Amino acid sequence: LDEHFRSVPDIISFSNELFYDNALHIMTHDPRLHAEHEGRIWNRVDGKRHQKGHNEEEALFILNHLEEMIERESHWNERSCTSIGFLSPFRPQVDFLGKKVAERFSLSQIVRHSILVGMAYHFQGEERDIMYLSMAIDAASHHSAFRYLSKPDVLNVSVTRARSIQYLVTSFQLNDLKQDSLMYRYLEGIN
Repeated sequence: LDEHFRSVPDIISFSNELFYDNALHIMTHDPRLHAEHEGRIWNRVDGKRHQKGHNEEEALFILNHLEEMIERESHWNERSCTSIGFLSPFRPQVDFLGKKVAERFSLSQIVRHSILVGMAYHFQGEERDIMYLSMAIDAASHHSAFRYLSKPDVLNVSVTRARSIQYLVTSFQLNDLKQDSLMYRYLEGIN
């Protein structure tokens, strides 16, 4: 299959180039949209990875952002509501986010927005209008954690699940990554 119908061009372009040899025909290009429309937004927070493996600051940033969106859409028809996913490559962050979503939002809000929290493999075959990616690690994290972020299968699935907007949340800067890593290349392309 060489046609891509899921994501806006800004979201799929990196994977198309790197993993699919530019063979995908992106069918979501809409010339009516402003040429500067970006589907990827990188948010850097001053978070720290807890010794148990989660990053509370990244989770709170995401939850606060989500709360505003759910409030804004509270009077919308359910079929018009934005579907939302939370993805992290690390199980402790997924568990922490899942617990906080269940505490902060009602079951009807979770269902209304088709909220799914998981790791990359949870999202195989899944997509959401908006995806939040929480990397969970910080600049002081072990180098193996940074290497894991750049695993081709993990990165490709992680960055291609959003239809319209991907919010990437990190507690590290670009210069904390090795320049030859896939994650560096991915972040370097986000304005």
